[in-house]
Amino acid sequence: MRAPLAQQWFGRLPAKVLESAAVMLDQAFVSGVSFLTSVAVERATGSAGLGLYTLAFTLVVWSASCQDALLTGPYLIFGTSMNERRRRRYAGHVAVQFAAYALLLSVAIAAVAIVLLGGWIPAAEDRVALGSLLAALAIALPFLLLREFARRFSYASHRIVASLVVNISAALFHIATMAYLYVHELLTPTTALISLAAAAGLAAIGWAIVFRHSFAWQGRGWRRALHRNWSFGKWICGSRWAGLAQMYLLYWMLSGVLSAVETGRLAACTNVVMLVNPIVAGMASIQTVWTTRAFHSHGKHGLRRIVKQLSLAMATFVGLIALILFVAGPHIMNWLYRDSFAGQRLVLTLLACAVMADAAAMAFDSGLRVLRQPSAVFGIQVASLVATLTVAAMLAPSHGIWGAAAAFLVGKSLAAALIMWRFHRGMREVVA
Repeated sequence: MRAPLAQQWFGRLPAKVLESAAVMLDQAFVSGVSFLTSVAVERATGSAGLGLYTLAFTLVVWSASCQDALLTGPYLIFGTSMNERRRRRYAGHVAVQFAAYALLLSVAIAAVAIVLLGGWIPAAEDRVALGSLLAALAIALPFLLLREFARRFSYASHRIVASLVVNISAALFHIATMAYLYVHELLTPTTALISLAAAAGLAAIGWAIVFRHSFAWQGRGWRRALHRNWSFGKWICGSRWAGLAQMYLLYWMLSGVLSAVETGRLAACTNVVMLVNPIVAGMASIQTVWTTRAFHSHGKHGLRRIVKQLSLAMATFVGLIALILFVAGPHIMNWLYRDSFAGQRLVLTLLACAVMADAAAMAFDSGLRVLRQPSAVFGIQVASLVATLTVAAMLAPSHGIWGAAAAFLVGKSLAAALIMWRFHRGMREVVA
């Protein structure tokens, strides 16, 4: 006879707490380094420099998200059911796909940089600076993606400590290098990106050497592995791209409609709100595992219960953060970015409410994956993206960054409502 759901879950609470803490600590190093870098770049180069750095970093985030959906995500799902020999062979195929993926992206970014630097585009503000930054990104991107590959592969292989070592090593190296550049007035968006890539590359290459025996290099079966990864990950990849685009396309829109300075101001507000990201992203990394366990052990009733619990917990936590930002947000902005960012209370509150809506929907998103309905989430995210850009096009030219923040809130709230509705509809289609 099965134990009650509460007994099974709370009986294993210490293991769950340790697992959650390790993942969130790992995410904290990743998010913390990103946050410190953005603050240092703004202090060294101003809002325009931060805006340029943010534009380049959006490409890194998009590339890493797509990589996880198409490569390491499928490995987590399919690799765990294989024996040791087949798993090592599959890992080798995934590693080869990663190398091809990183090379393809670098070539594409280098081509864009050449176009910008070559003057084939009519003169535009920050064209040369952005072209130089993209040229550096073309070299740096494979190393940044390799660090992310090592991190996600470690999760899939139940080696969270290995991921922690990689990220701690990379963080210490990058912070030391960035401090040197800042003190000697050499810190720019380009040098910050190069420092980040060098730190990530050294740590990830060390990881690859230590765990090289986890990969078996064999020519046969690569087409099957490619088809498996694409069939499983394409909807998740599309959903993530559409979700990420809701904020990052706002950066590009502000840069074109207004200026890089306004982009930097919105990025600064976003960075403050994203201080909550280690908790949110850490929970997002493990809640799919929890929802899967609940569904297999207790059917759709267990799935519904755990999804509601996770959603309520995440919404409550981020809601408290939104309240804190409403009260103390301007003071935090002034302390971090000096007086040039005064009066952004409304923008901070709108962004925090958008993150709260997104966090509340994460568990329902995981539930839809458990129900094998990822295509539904893709359609919802596309609709949300269209709503965000439409509202931003109407508000941003006349109202600046608070109009962009309001558009972000509209898009995220719409996505959250539709994902929750689609989950409940999908649950009715499942036999108990």
